[in-house]
Amino acid sequence: MLKNKRYIGVYTYKGTEKPGGIPRIITDELFAKVTEIMNKNKKAPARARAKVEYLLTTKLFCGYCKEMMTGFSGTGKSGKVYRYYVCNGTKKKLCKKKKVNKEYIEDLVVAECRKLLTNENIKKIAKDVAAISEAEKDTSNLKYLKKVLSENERKRQNALNAIMECDIESVRKSLYEQIPILEKEHSELTKQIALEEKNFPVLTVPMVHFFLKKLKDGNADDIKYRRTLINVFVNRIYLYDDKITLIFNSGDNPVTINDMLLSEIEDNAKKAEGLFMDKVGPPYWCYKIDAHRKIRYL
Repeated sequence: MLKNKRYIGVYTYKGTEKPGGIPRIITDELFAKVTEIMNKNKKAPARARAKVEYLLTTKLFCGYCKEMMTGFSGTGKSGKVYRYYVCNGTKKKLCKKKKVNKEYIEDLVVAECRKLLTNENIKKIAKDVAAISEAEKDTSNLKYLKKVLSENERKRQNALNAIMECDIESVRKSLYEQIPILEKEHSELTKQIALEEKNFPVLTVPMVHFFLKKLKDGNADDIKYRRTLINVFVNRIYLYDDKITLIFNSGDNPVTINDMLLSEIEDNAKKAEGLFMDKVGPPYWCYKIDAHRKIRYL
């Protein structure tokens, strides 16, 4: 979608591009900027290539300074690896947010996502998603094609009406010659519309319902399942030392869980304290995964 030149008004038919053939949505400058970012991302190490995937990257934020919390890992004397999410503001010494154990916070978020998959919620979500899909199925290009098709049908009908009412043979002959041209154009437009609609299939209530039911019965320990669950439901997470606020894509109101994180965070911090070479924090060979999903060694 981000590479589609239709968004800058380029209409393509049978391999031929026609600038200005359809209404543009964005500027050339914005399109070029997105292309540049995508090319850079291709060269950057992907998050999935890391030894361990931090599932909440780009979704987890510090509740105090609102900075993103990113993955952080280090190995203790015993060889055990400790993994956390750390506030970027804390790294800059601008915030005092405590780090949180990776497995603990991810397990908590996955559990909360699974709670959303009640039969009642599944019905509501399926209905809402299907309605949005139906409303958004008409892309700018599809609307343009339908407009041209409607104009074609109008011209063809006008030509037929004129043939029936005209008594001048030369004019009637000229109008007759226009009919096959309009019919051929009508056929081509119909094919293009069918192809465009195929590229943007509409999600129906049964389709979404089936997907969510399968999601409900998934294995909570499977990394692909956990990733899908988080990507589908989680919009943002704000983490404090004594509560967590989750903003879901499927809900109208944020969900806040109180008085359950503080002791867990402190317990995990105390267990890791002193296990590293410098007795204070992770050793110098530890790495972090930043907001751009790059592994950086400290």
